Amino acid sequence: MNTTRLILPLLASLAGVATAHAENLDQTEALTRIGQVLTCKRVVSPEQFDALVTAAKGQATVQASELSDAEYSLAQPVEVYGQPITQLTAHAASDGEGDFNEFSGMFKGQRVEDIAKLSGIGKDDLGHYTQEVGNHDVSLRGESGSTYVACTQDKRPAQ
Repeated sequence: MNTTRLILPLLASLAGVATAHAENLDQTEALTRIGQVLTCKRVVSPEQFDALVTAAKGQATVQASELSDAEYSLAQPVEVYGQPITQLTAHAASDGEGDFNEFSGMFKGQRVEDIAKLSGIGKDDLGHYTQEVGNHDVSLRGESGSTYVACTQDKRPAQ
């Protein structure tokens, strides 16, 4: 018997359960969970992230496709490192190590050095603000006068 035939429906049903559960969350709990995702304290799929944004009363501003990441806007900000974030992205990708998901949020008008100080994230050997959290990486990068926090899930094989 083909194992894939058994596993795929199970995985699909589990994703559906997780998505339905996220939609039953109140806005405050959904925002808390989004903050946990952005700091690599909670692992979710892109579909589960989308459901959390919906539960937080946010909306997709750009739908995910092969050509574009999913982009979201929150009406009420999520607090990360004590600072507000209302703009989010979800990115599914792969590299030589395998597949991974990256979820990010923008600290509008904030300097990367200030957010690094608040978060306790230091520079790595290459000068990037990155911190390993298990097999995930949380990173900060400055861009166009703002700072982005990103969690790259499954960056390394699980130990």
